[in-house]
Amino acid sequence: MSKKIPNLSPLSAREGVLLTYAQIQQHKRAKNILNEAYRNAKKIIRQAEEDAEKIQKQAYMDGYQQGVMSAIKHIVGYMNNTKNLMHQLNLDLEDHARQIFSTALDHPDILIVLLDEWLNTLPSQNEGSQSVLHLIFPEKSKIEKKTCGFITFFE
Repeated sequence: MSKKIPNLSPLSAREGVLLTYAQIQQHKRAKNILNEAYRNAKKIIRQAEEDAEKIQKQAYMDGYQQGVMSAIKHIVGYMNNTKNLMHQLNLDLEDHARQIFSTALDHPDILIVLLDEWLNTLPSQNEGSQSVLHLIFPEKSKIEKKTCGFITFFE
């Protein structure tokens, strides 16, 4: 036997609207499905927003870390370049000073004059005592082998 008993009486509309129980139940199910879909959509959107926020924070941290690493590389490069430049400038300064002193001391009498001035600044021990200062010059020096004041050159 059928569990549904057909209603043989004609349906009458109230106020111009006729809704059956099945239609109302179907409408409720549809409304429940829509409500559940809205809840699921809200949950998905909330989860997507949380994921997006996490991704944004991670991207910010990654970008910050990359920026710091890039800055460190630039600073190390700058320091290395500065160190290399200072080394090169020191070498250039040494060469320039060597050239200046070489030019200044190229005159044969300059060493004798400097030595004479230095010896004159020394306090004399006894006027009667004669101290001997031995200087050794390279053979290729341009100093003339002569007696100059208190310096006597020996061969």
